[in-house]
Amino acid sequence: QDQIKQLQMEVDILKEASIFHFGSATGFLEGDLKETYYKLLDFSIKNNKIISFDPNYREAFWKNNKEEFVQNSLNFVKYADILKISEIKKCDSVAQINKLRHGFLH
Repeated sequence: QDQIKQLQMEVDILKEASIFHFGSATGFLEGDLKETYYKLLDFSIKNNKIISFDPNYREAFWKNNKEEFVQNSLNFVKYADILKISEIKKCDSVAQINKLRHGFLH
């Protein structure tokens, strides 16, 4: 019973939030966090929340699989109301995401 109450409180907190921010530095690494990110994205979309996304590319995590980083990022970019990209973080993969984002907007 206490666990059910705790879960309901957590859902209520999520429903009250108006903005969900996602950063990809570690959020797309395989495991529970990635699964949770996608569930929260789905929740955000279904509940008309503002979605913010930072495709925070980290060479150390993605150098062997840039395409996976790009694909995961695009799944979030296409729903992002706010996209955060700084000059320092730009790399070929983020530049590719920018080009594709531009295509979604036009």
